[in-house]
Amino acid sequence: MDLRPRRSVLYLPASNPKALAKARTLATDVLVLDLEDAVAPESKVEARAAAVAAIAEGGFGWREVVIRVNACGTEWAEDDLAAVAKAGPDAVLVPKVSNADDVRAYDAAIADAPARTRLWIMVETCALIPRLGEVAALASSTRLAAFAMGTNDLAKEMRASFGPVARRSCRSSAPRSARRGRTACWCSTGSATNSRTWTWSAPNANRGSNSGLTASV
Repeated sequence: MDLRPRRSVLYLPASNPKALAKARTLATDVLVLDLEDAVAPESKVEARAAAVAAIAEGGFGWREVVIRVNACGTEWAEDDLAAVAKAGPDAVLVPKVSNADDVRAYDAAIADAPARTRLWIMVETCALIPRLGEVAALASSTRLAAFAMGTNDLAKEMRASFGPVARRSCRSSAPRSARRGRTACWCSTGSATNSRTWTWSAPNANRGSNSGLTASV
């Protein structure tokens, strides 16, 4: 089993060619080529093409390369998912997930991706929090392999400030949620755009070589 450490996760806009080139030289475990928050609406199509081209070009070495697509319901989602599935990155990161049905829909949308391509989901909606156990159970029947906790968007949806107490609360609650969902491990990671990210890996994922515990920082 290939256990990949995720000690650091770097998010970068796929519309920035200099960032894509620089990313190949940085000592980070995971690169997230972003088509969503980091990209302006007028640059979405360009960013999609650039991300697909970057995957085809390769040169990322040991780094796990993930593409974050735009959410279902947006004008870019369908084309994002089709293009990214064909490109076959290590994983597709999907935002604004609220329940298990959302995960199944995303999983179906990337059904034609190579078997090694995993599904990661953002935990950034209030609706998803009480359903984490139910969603985590899908790891045995879908490509689901990781959670990435977007605490900034979650705090915004809750209309909550994100001071030191809230940060400590978020860190302490994540492992409990993971255990309830029979998950393996949450790891705190940093990124260029959000230093408060958590990732989780499924212990018994049934596709690809990413399954297993991630390394803690």
